[in-house]
Amino acid sequence: MKAKNISKDSCKFMQLVKQFYSDQQGVYMIMTGLLSFILLGVIALAVDGSGILLDKARLQYGTEQAALALVAENNNYRVNKEHSDVARQNVSAEEIKRAGNDVTTAKQEKRNQEIIQGFVKNYLRTPYDNTDNRIDSSAAVTLEKPEKGFEYECHPIEVKNAKGGIEKMATCGVTAVVLRRSWLYLKENGGLSFDKRVKIDSGLTYAVKKRDKPVPVDLMLVADFSGSMYEKVIDGKYIDAKDRTKGNRDPRVKVQILREVVDVVAQELIPDKEKANLSPYNRIGVVAYGFGAQQGSTRYCTLPFIEGVPQKKIVYVRDTKLDSRGNQTNAWKNLTHSGQVGDYIEKFHDGGNAIRMQGYTQKLINAMLYNEVASFTGGSGNTRNVIYKLQQVENDDRTPAWKDWPLSFIFNSYYHKQEKTLDSIDTFDGTFKNYGIQFPKNGHCLGSGEIDKGDGDPNTPSTHIWFAKKQAADLHNFLYKLKPEGNTLSSSGMLIGANLLMNKHTDPLAQPDKLEANTQRILMVLSDGKDTILPDLTQELQEKGMCDRIRKRLDTLQDDKFKKMPARIAFVLFGNPKLADQFPADKKQSWVKCVGPENFYEAKDKDELVKSFKKIIAVEEEVGTISNKKPQ
Repeated sequence: MKAKNISKDSCKFMQLVKQFYSDQQGVYMIMTGLLSFILLGVIALAVDGSGILLDKARLQYGTEQAALALVAENNNYRVNKEHSDVARQNVSAEEIKRAGNDVTTAKQEKRNQEIIQGFVKNYLRTPYDNTDNRIDSSAAVTLEKPEKGFEYECHPIEVKNAKGGIEKMATCGVTAVVLRRSWLYLKENGGLSFDKRVKIDSGLTYAVKKRDKPVPVDLMLVADFSGSMYEKVIDGKYIDAKDRTKGNRDPRVKVQILREVVDVVAQELIPDKEKANLSPYNRIGVVAYGFGAQQGSTRYCTLPFIEGVPQKKIVYVRDTKLDSRGNQTNAWKNLTHSGQVGDYIEKFHDGGNAIRMQGYTQKLINAMLYNEVASFTGGSGNTRNVIYKLQQVENDDRTPAWKDWPLSFIFNSYYHKQEKTLDSIDTFDGTFKNYGIQFPKNGHCLGSGEIDKGDGDPNTPSTHIWFAKKQAADLHNFLYKLKPEGNTLSSSGMLIGANLLMNKHTDPLAQPDKLEANTQRILMVLSDGKDTILPDLTQELQEKGMCDRIRKRLDTLQDDKFKKMPARIAFVLFGNPKLADQFPADKKQSWVKCVGPENFYEAKDKDELVKSFKKIIAVEEEVGTISNKKPQ
């Protein structure tokens, strides 16, 4: 009975199997269910796998940049091992213990970790916890060794260059290992499952850089100290002439802004306290200019231009020999002193009196620029200039056909060719030169002596070389004693500044052989407007190659055994928003061509002037190279 029942049950089961086999309803659902595990695995590989690869690439980028930053800062081997970024690190007793009980080493270690982790964090983009490496941490990324951070090594090496010489290098290698949370975690062990955290290793990346010592900088500031530096930058208006002594330090006035900015620059180059990666042999020189600049003697201004073809001229000054009291006028006394008075001619033209001057142009120019006679330029249009009008006679002494003949006309006839001036650049050596035109400081150049009115003092030095380390305060005092006065001739200051920039450092330890580096020489010219009296002279010299000749001469001081630091000339146009009206387009273009577009700056306020100065004094430094092999 039981056997029959079993047989019947077996038959029914077989029939059900056959029926199931022949029935195709729901087959795709079953097949999908069977394949779901495989599909899930593919999705996991696509999502989590690509994410891991992307994070690994980002991690490698981060370690490359970190290695470059480490080798650039070079904390273990730099001269000043306790610079501000190291000194500010707070280290624990445990960190000090791990550093061999050396606090400085512990701070360096922490600073280096700050650099590496900072770059990795920026490139990885995923915030991580550098204190917790638990497998079930809630952080997206954790460090494999949180107590140590990322591994790195830095050390100096020496390699042979192509010329067979030895180059000192610094190298840093960085390895970053992180634990990344899995996106498709199923279970902890076994099966088609990822672990809770996946280990990502950046691999070892090296950065190599020359172990250059800080490059010394010689900055020669050729600064416009003409009377227009008493203008306010906000509107271009002058401070009241009666209030110049008080307004001399008005923060709205261009000269005061310049002083404040130079104070900032001094703290960058010659600070009171030594700074990391800053050469202790930096120097700042100053040449203030008006219509000429001081070269040697404190009381004299010089026009640094070389005689062309001497010419003899006759000129007349509308003035009297004696004043109403019968005393000699200042003009007559000064002309007599200079030996340039030829005759006294009474009632020569239009019922006026005239003093006759006859001589070669060099002597005439010196006579005209001497003290009171400086007003013969006819440039400012005040009463004195009308009285002391410099004129020429068209034909001869007897012909009353007069014509205005300002100093610029005489100068152009005397220096109508600039080749000799340009050739003189090749003789620049940092010593004072003998030039034919030298005159006492006066209303045209840096000092009339009316100190109570805020004008320049002829007894105040207006050129100084050099201010060196820890002399920022001396530079500050120098500029605050100097007060603007005079006309503008930027090429005069530029040529004198270029010559003095050739003055080499006398300290034996500052020589290229000792420093293993050349000096970066920078000639920086600042002006607040166009040249006056001789408005085209600077442009003519520029168009004939003045800047190229200066750079070429300065570069003769470079030592071929070390990296060349080509001389740079920079120009800063400083003034109010209407400055474009004061500086013609052709003059601007001439400066741009002279110094190069990258060295031409316009600054309309203090902030822009600070930025211009900092860009100009910045010294380019080698970044370094990346390698996945340890340098030998």
